[in-house]
Amino acid sequence: MVQRKSNGEVFHHETGYWLWDAERNTVMQSFTIPRGLAVLAAGTWNGERDDEGRILIDVIARLGDEEWGIIQSPFMRDNARTGEFSHHVRVGGDRLFYQETTWVDIYDHLFEHTDTNRTGTKDMSRNPNTSADSASSFLQSIRKAHAYGIGEFLEIISELSQESTKKGRLGRKTKELVTFGIALGKQCERCICIHADDARKLGASREELEQVRKIALFLRSTPHDDEHLWKTWKSAWKQFVLGKGALATHERELVALGISIIMQHRKQIRLHVKQALKFGRNGAEIIEVLPIALLMDGAPALSQIPHLIKAIEKYSH
Repeated sequence: MVQRKSNGEVFHHETGYWLWDAERNTVMQSFTIPRGLAVLAAGTWNGERDDEGRILIDVIARLGDEEWGIIQSPFMRDNARTGEFSHHVRVGGDRLFYQETTWVDIYDHLFEHTDTNRTGTKDMSRNPNTSADSASSFLQSIRKAHAYGIGEFLEIISELSQESTKKGRLGRKTKELVTFGIALGKQCERCICIHADDARKLGASREELEQVRKIALFLRSTPHDDEHLWKTWKSAWKQFVLGKGALATHERELVALGISIIMQHRKQIRLHVKQALKFGRNGAEIIEVLPIALLMDGAPALSQIPHLIKAIEKYSH
């Protein structure tokens, strides 16, 4: 269940069940969403477990499948069509991990939306203050994000789509190049093809697309634990940004920022926010990268809002 922060109104509520057909060794998940959508997903289970003995369950549903499919209203089919849903669950002891992925075609833009989460009493009991402190910090960051003008796109995916694809403080072509960069960062072949084509339709040149590919390759080589290598990488990146190329310096930084958010790399987020501000962008422009990352990466990108807001506030002054 999801509620609007402004008035507490429930605007998204899923109701469903998990079922087990012992005769066919089939696990089923069925649920409905009150926007005119119903899903019946399934998968076989023959006792699969991982190396730690945890039960592994996978179910999937596809639009048009006669057995395990997706039914949606004409409006949803024409404007926000769900083509595929998959759900991976790993459970053992008192802990559960899940990963849901939904392929949604929203206003002729295909998005892979993934949500992941972990639950368990052990995770909550390690430090009883951590969850409350993190939640408080997160909510403060959400409120600050609203102040930058991103508003209610945080409340619903379809609104996110319109926010991320329409012209705002950033042009539509720039946003599509950022989306293309994130698709490369996720190594999602379907997304790469779709967003490369969309960028071309908005006027992106072959040279611009090639430079986005170089940025994604550069980000993929990011060192994570070696501070000396990080300093070397950062120096090389700054030289790359100032070099000749089809994209403006600030565009390179915004593409890199989008990839950094889905990488959940705090140093990268700080670096590219600082550099984008240095090259003349402002916080309101930089924040427009966020809805694109949320659409492409779901909940993992959502967790980076506090780090993005903190970086904008730190380097804007």
